[in-house]
Amino acid sequence: MLEDHIIESIQDGVLVINEEGIVVKINTEYTLITGVEREEILGRPLSAVRPNAQLVQTLIDGKKRTGVYRKLQGREYVVDMAPIFENGKVIGAVSVCKGKDEVVELLDQLNVQQKRIQHLEEVLHSNYRSNYTFENIIGNRGGLKETIEIAKKKRQMLYSQYY
Repeated sequence: MLEDHIIESIQDGVLVINEEGIVVKINTEYTLITGVEREEILGRPLSAVRPNAQLVQTLIDGKKRTGVYRKLQGREYVVDMAPIFENGKVIGAVSVCKGKDEVVELLDQLNVQQKRIQHLEEVLHSNYRSNYTFENIIGNRGGLKETIEIAKKKRQMLYSQYY
C-alpha cells in the first residue's frame, strides 16, 4: 500500500494508533529510536506495551502535544503527537519522534544559523551608516536649507518606524 511506503520513507519515527488505541502502523525509524520491536507492539494496545504513553491521552482528549521528552530503557527522544480526525471525530492518533542526538544536532544548527543572521544584520546596519551628516552640507542657495530640514524630518520618521 502507498501509505505504508510513505510512512516507511519518513526519516522520523512514526507510530499510529486507531480509535481503540491499537497500534496499526509503525515505521523502522520508530523501532531504531525507541528500541521497541515491531512484533511486540504492532496490533497490540499501546498502553499495554508502552505504559504512560501520552498518545493514548491525545486519542482521548483530541489535543496536540509537542516536544514531549521521553526516556525509556536508556533511550532518549522527543515526541510530537496529534489526533487524527475524520468528520470532526477522533479516529486515531499519530506519534512522530526524533532521537535526542538528532534534536541536539538540530539545535546546534539553529544556533549557527541564528549567529549567521545576527552577523548579517550587523553588516547590513554598518553598510547603512552614513559617512556624512546634514551638518556637513555647505551652502544656502536655492532653498538648500529648507531641503535639508525636510530631509531631516523624513529621516527621523523612517528611523522611528524601524527603531
